[in-house]
Amino acid sequence: MRLLLPLLLLSMVAAPALAREGTGAGVSLGVGVAASSPSPGPGLLVDLPSLEIALGGKDPRRSQFRLRWHALKTVFAAALEQQLEFQIDAMLLATPCDCALGDHMIRPVLGPTLGLLFQAIPVAQTVQPGLVAGGRFGAEYVGPQRRIGLTVAAEPFFLVQGGSAGPDRTTARVGGGAQIVVAITGYQAP
Repeated sequence: MRLLLPLLLLSMVAAPALAREGTGAGVSLGVGVAASSPSPGPGLLVDLPSLEIALGGKDPRRSQFRLRWHALKTVFAAALEQQLEFQIDAMLLATPCDCALGDHMIRPVLGPTLGLLFQAIPVAQTVQPGLVAGGRFGAEYVGPQRRIGLTVAAEPFFLVQGGSAGPDRTTARVGGGAQIVVAITGYQAP
């Protein structure tokens, strides 16, 4: 938790320099199913609250670049499992139209995601980098004055991970799944 406060303060300080429509920060969380090989069968996937930073593109009403850091996953892995687990995802999202509902707006959100994953377990002498590829497909409600957005989206993904699994051993894991994600984003005023 101590790490989140400086990041939020940094995003507030950097905000005036990035002042443009479609730029903001928020939180996302999700739940779904995932399976990987060589693990047995599918299982529940809970994506703890993550920090998301949104940057508007050339036409902020049509495109957006987002970075998502799985901050609580990193904190809990260190505190409860005594391991380093770090994942950051980049999303290039298209919002092809704005559907007005009075002063409010609902817009479709879709696009690819690409993530980097890193796990290190010192006790087991394990280091495993990975790559996560997928997409985000859903809708975003944007309130009056375009200051807050609520996104509900499906995120299918594919995972490839490998590396050392102890002295003189290597391992590989391939998997995938899907989750429903809810994100709340505070935007700068247009």
